[in-house]
Amino acid sequence: SELAEGNNLISNVDFEEFLEHINELPSHRVVLLLYLNKDAFDDEKSGKEMRTSVLVKKATDFGIQLVLMHEQDPEKGACPFNDFFQLTPSDLLDKPYNIYNTLAIPLHASLEH
Repeated sequence: SELAEGNNLISNVDFEEFLEHINELPSHRVVLLLYLNKDAFDDEKSGKEMRTSVLVKKATDFGIQLVLMHEQDPEKGACPFNDFFQLTPSDLLDKPYNIYNTLAIPLHASLEH
């Protein structure tokens, strides 16, 4: 994957590559889309090489805005939003990160929503 030039789009970038290039990104034009399901912070189960919490912290430290997408499909790991307060590492719940101080957008499986 590559960081797209000109349009500031990042797609399918792995954690290592993102962190390697994070200081090159114009923070006022970049957001980090954080997909929230019951396994969002269970890095061992998901097979991620780097912890999601590290990615969120680095992005926030560089002034990159978080956009939270809350999965609604039970087959894709949906859980009640309140569960995230137990599933998320505690250091992301408090200052300076406060990741849930922003509105999470519900991600529905059907076009009806």
